[in-house]
Amino acid sequence: MEFYHITDRKNRHRILNEGIIPKTGHRSASVLDDRHNVLFLSDEKSIYAWSILLNFEEFDVIVVDVPTKFIYNSYTYGSEFEDDEYETTFGIKYNEYACRDIIEPRYIVDVIPGESLDQDKIEKARIGLCHNACFDLSSTIKTIVRIMEMPGL
Repeated sequence: MEFYHITDRKNRHRILNEGIIPKTGHRSASVLDDRHNVLFLSDEKSIYAWSILLNFEEFDVIVVDVPTKFIYNSYTYGSEFEDDEYETTFGIKYNEYACRDIIEPRYIVDVIPGESLDQDKIEKARIGLCHNACFDLSSTIKTIVRIMEMPGL
C-alpha cells in the first residue's frame, strides 16, 4: 500500500541511500513522549495538511509502497494497521500513520518535490486548519469562562 512521508529537502539524498529511519526528531519530540522511535506517514490526500503543519521551507514527499504489517494508526498506537481518518471541525480530513521499522530504499517508489503539489489543495487545507484552530480556541475560552463562573472560585 502506498504511503507518503514529508521530509526536509536536505534529507533526500540520505533517505534514497539509507531508507527512512525511525527516530524522535525535534518535531516529534514536541508532541510525543520518547517511548518509541517512529517515522510518520500519511495517505495521499493528507499530504496537503501535513505540508502546512510541518512547515518546512523546502520539502519532498517520499512515496513508499510497504506492506501494512509495518504500519499502525498513530492516534491509537494499535499493534496493527487501521485506516481511521481524523476529521477536523471544518471538514479537513487527514490521516497519520506510524512505523517503527526502517523503510528500506527498495520500498521508495517516487519523490515528489513539495513545490509541485497542488497549491489550491494546500490553500484549502490551510483555511480549514485555521478555521479549526480558531474554533478550538473559542471552545477553550468558553470552557475557561464557565469554570471561572462556578460558585466557590
